[in-house]
Amino acid sequence: MVARLEGALIALELLIYVVAGATAIAGGAELGLVVIALVGVALAGRAAYVITAFVLARHRDPSAPRLAAGPTVLALAGEWLALTLTHGPLQAMVYPLLRRHLPCPGDKQAPLVILVHGYCCNGGYWLPAWWRLRRRGVAVLPPPTLEPAFGSIDEQADALHAVLAREVQRYPGRPFVLVGHSMGGLIIRACHRRHGLPATTRFVLTLATPHRGTALARRAWGHNGRQLRPGNDWLRSLEADGALAGGFTAMAARQDELIRPWDSALPLQARERRVIESGHLLLGWRRPVLDAIAAASRGSSAHDPPPQ
Repeated sequence: MVARLEGALIALELLIYVVAGATAIAGGAELGLVVIALVGVALAGRAAYVITAFVLARHRDPSAPRLAAGPTVLALAGEWLALTLTHGPLQAMVYPLLRRHLPCPGDKQAPLVILVHGYCCNGGYWLPAWWRLRRRGVAVLPPPTLEPAFGSIDEQADALHAVLAREVQRYPGRPFVLVGHSMGGLIIRACHRRHGLPATTRFVLTLATPHRGTALARRAWGHNGRQLRPGNDWLRSLEADGALAGGFTAMAARQDELIRPWDSALPLQARERRVIESGHLLLGWRRPVLDAIAAASRGSSAHDPPPQ
């Protein structure tokens, strides 16, 4: 559904640019200048979104860390690129074309890495990380898309359970490493609460996950969007049930523009908490994250497996 939605939005945006460009050319403007201007408008609009979201997320948030100018500019530039690629070619075009042709890890006994996407995303978000992990020799599965896209987090947790059950049957005895970006971390915790995780799960990592919700979700669509709002009953019940408490590592993006309060990504239930110089979307592609996943897949993580 996300691919179709984003494909429709891209088509609408292109139509607007074509109409605007044709109007400008009919008025005597040069074709080359019109193309440059329209590309600039498209890129500037995405940059404005990133900056606006960052300012809103930091407004009156006492938990937000102090930021240095240089790393923050680089992080926001990287976030602009991640936004442009994710909510564009990766999710709308590349992933739908490749998803049935992505190679599986094979029959080695290395741990299987499963990458869980977040809100308003599909498996296409993970393609840059998936490709780089495969180049490192990590046994990473093709990223699944969990439906319904705007249903409840529990429904997406059920879809994740179905994926895990299928892979357990396909690769009996193989260890698992689970990585959830943003809402994906909550999907993993909800799956643990509802079904348990495979007994061979070795490592769980949440990235920029709003464990206590985020104020920006007040503008989010769908049932799962409402479940991301701070203080809602679903989040409180997840915390009260101790879902995966003490059994996961949490990483936060220092320049996160979508999580408020910022420290919602670093819950006390996590056994390890780390902060990475990054924006929200870019975090899943950052080298320290890939290093942690690769280390866990090699069995070099010092952590005990998560509770079952």
